[in-house]
Amino acid sequence: MFYHDIDPALFEQLKHKRVVLGNFGMFTYPIDGMMVKQHPERARALLPYVDYLFLDEDEILFLTEKFSLDDAIHSLEDIVPYIIVTR
Repeated sequence: MFYHDIDPALFEQLKHKRVVLGNFGMFTYPIDGMMVKQHPERARALLPYVDYLFLDEDEILFLTEKFSLDDAIHSLEDIVPYIIVTR
């Protein structure tokens, strides 16, 4: 199941809970035997309902469509309380 299979209303209903989100099917899809990143806007729409965001450097740059890690993190810091970025 991928995030595009889940109605965003579910995340809104869970907003009173602590929600942890990582790129486990958030925007990486299997296409022709390869994992391809696409539709970052779908993942961004869920971020207001997320407390903890776990991504690696490439994923956060893709998600935010920024070119520097600092810019990517700063663009999300008012939306997601806790951002964890791995190498």
